[in-house]
Amino acid sequence: IKDLSPECDISKADVGVPGRTTSAEDRKLRTILEHHRKVFLGDGNAAPAPARGVVCDLDVGDAKPVAQRPRSVAPHLALKVYELLKKLLETGLIELSESPWASPIVIVLKKNGVDIRMCIDYRVVNSFIKLSNYPLPLIDDLLIGFERAMWFMSLEMASGFWAIRMTERAKLISAFVCPFGHFQWVRMSFGLKNAPLVYQAVINNCLWGFVRLPPEEEKLVDSDVLEFLNLDQAKRSASGVDQEVPILTDHMTVFKRSIPAPPQMGPVLGRSLYIDDIAHGAPTWGRLCDDLNILLYRLRYWNISVSLPKSEFGKLSIPYLSHEISAEGIRAIPKIAKSSFLGSLNYYHKFIEDFPVIAAVLYELTGEQIKAARDLTRAKEAFEILKRKIVSTPLLRHPDRTRPFVIIPHANLWAVCAVLGQEYDGVIHPVQRDEDGLAAVLGAGITPREHLDEIAETLIPAKGRVKPPPVISVEMLEEDFKGYVLSFDGDLYSPRKLRVYHLGTPRLAHRVCPRFPFGGCHCERR
Repeated sequence: IKDLSPECDISKADVGVPGRTTSAEDRKLRTILEHHRKVFLGDGNAAPAPARGVVCDLDVGDAKPVAQRPRSVAPHLALKVYELLKKLLETGLIELSESPWASPIVIVLKKNGVDIRMCIDYRVVNSFIKLSNYPLPLIDDLLIGFERAMWFMSLEMASGFWAIRMTERAKLISAFVCPFGHFQWVRMSFGLKNAPLVYQAVINNCLWGFVRLPPEEEKLVDSDVLEFLNLDQAKRSASGVDQEVPILTDHMTVFKRSIPAPPQMGPVLGRSLYIDDIAHGAPTWGRLCDDLNILLYRLRYWNISVSLPKSEFGKLSIPYLSHEISAEGIRAIPKIAKSSFLGSLNYYHKFIEDFPVIAAVLYELTGEQIKAARDLTRAKEAFEILKRKIVSTPLLRHPDRTRPFVIIPHANLWAVCAVLGQEYDGVIHPVQRDEDGLAAVLGAGITPREHLDEIAETLIPAKGRVKPPPVISVEMLEEDFKGYVLSFDGDLYSPRKLRVYHLGTPRLAHRVCPRFPFGGCHCERR
């Protein structure tokens, strides 16, 4: 923790691309950053100013408080833990506690092997906290919408969770214990059950503009921000909003007050973000600067700080959610893909062609089969194929909605997958790969193989049939790629052994649940 001033060195901001951006372009963007310098924090784990209009509350129902014993701290780390706690107290992030709750701390060494990170084991506490129903965005949804962008920027919020204040009962529940004493958080702590959801709600409202601050908090906003947003305090009473609303209390956030934001506080970027990471692209440098200026004004309104060293402005490509986004398309970051193979298989499945078909033999393996010395030749071959594919991480192009789409399905008796693509210079490039959407559409308790058999029994004459070929429906493909195309009206390529049907039987219609009308399909076999 460093006691940092918001006044950081803007000259150190990562702006532009050497050899691609001009000095005038860099200067224009830096001028915007300089104007909003109050919103930026410098290097290190800074203590951000509290965000306006929101507090974190924790509800444990009728659960009795649980006080756990402190865990020991290695003697050579004791002084570092003391210094960390002292700095947290000085910055006002924690305070001494007399709470009946107590969770133990866990000390973890950082990558440099010298500095420490203090974690708190909230597993017991989290088991009592009632889970919020606020949704987190889907990763795949956040990676689309960059098809016309040439210049990119990424902003990371500064110690985001610490910007959220805690209610009195939340402070008591967040209490932690160590050999040096009993403390509790004043700001929202990492590791608490609903912390990511609370912060996601704050940022979503900031970017989309659903509600505004109450009058007593809006008075604290800088005058230039209010002027830019065209918010006149004197006219608030005329809009029907009571100016005598009590000052923000423990349970009264902007989401409880629900004061609608005016039209000029509508969407900023037209896209969401994942908790504390913002990624955005624009077709021109001027448009990128305008979008950045509007975004920073909105962040200042809600008093949300940005980490300057962790942000990039005016780049040809940016890292985002373990992917690299550029004007060409989206690719997995190879270093991350290599670090955890099994985890990467699921996270980067859309980059691996025919992933479910190749991986099916691996998912079939059980511990008993391995102990029984089963022949693992096929499993080893599949493992090697996936290993080669995941480290090569091919590019997924951004969808061009002015071009026709092509769907290439593939299936066997145990797996189904499909590729959505578009043709460039006579070559079909992948836009999105999907294999798990089919099972999701079918509903719980129905596997792809069972569904394929059911379709086959309905549409393929049973007489003389020993083993039905795999079957897939166009409606299912439309459902899988509905984020890209509302109604597929393009080419559908399929292998000779794969039968593709447009389902029309009433008995199966409720199982595939097509949401959009089918526009037509030209089937071609290879």
